[in-house]
Amino acid sequence: MLQDSRSEPFTGVSPMKPIHGGPQSMEVPKQAEAVQQAGQLTLLHIFPTFATGGAQVRLASMANHWGKKYRHTIIAMDGVYDCAEKFDSGVEYELH
Repeated sequence: MLQDSRSEPFTGVSPMKPIHGGPQSMEVPKQAEAVQQAGQLTLLHIFPTFATGGAQVRLASMANHWGKKYRHTIIAMDGVYDCAEKFDSGVEYELH
């Protein structure tokens, strides 16, 4: 097993700290807030398809919640972008 600089076993997976509010939270991590102060952050989302479905609807819900706080670039590997109709008019996004 590899060792990191702390001489503890390194498994190749770094522990993640939960965002306040648990996994269903829509709060923005503090690191993203710091980056955002320098300018609007663009988030890249890559899906096999952007047809209406679970993960795609969840992204639309989060983007609608955040509004203009972020820009979103969405890539659908199959070229289907049906779920984009779920974005509110205040959401900035690009489809590629």
